[in-house]
Amino acid sequence: MGNLQENEETSDLHSESAIVVAVDDEQIILELYKATLASYCNLCTFSNARDAFQFISENKVSLVIVDRHIPGMSGDELCTRLRTQPKTQNIPIIVVSGILKDIEEIAEMMTKKSIETYLTKPISINRLISNVQFYLNKGKNRKAESSVSIDDM
Repeated sequence: MGNLQENEETSDLHSESAIVVAVDDEQIILELYKATLASYCNLCTFSNARDAFQFISENKVSLVIVDRHIPGMSGDELCTRLRTQPKTQNIPIIVVSGILKDIEEIAEMMTKKSIETYLTKPISINRLISNVQFYLNKGKNRKAESSVSIDDM
């Protein structure tokens, strides 16, 4: 199962229990995510997409980061499954791949799989952090907008 990382010194987003799921079959990449993202969210890491899918289906996940090429269920298949489930269809997905694609292929994949961001390995830590912050803030703002009552108007 996953490994939920928590940190005593938490940011605003972290204290609100934003759960980010990271899926990669390379342990060193999962360790990089843990070291990089621990202060921004509760990170749950998985080395396979099947366990990740089950966890995501059963928990309130704010963001998914997934490698495209994972043995067993691929990252692409995980994206497809997440998009076909009502509970998970709107979770932002960042796809990571070591395979360079041209811009047309990336755009087509983003459209067909409904992913938000495509990052290539080696991962730029700054791009990863800025993407995670963007999607967590976007989710936080959506919650605030949806919690406005008639009395607030």
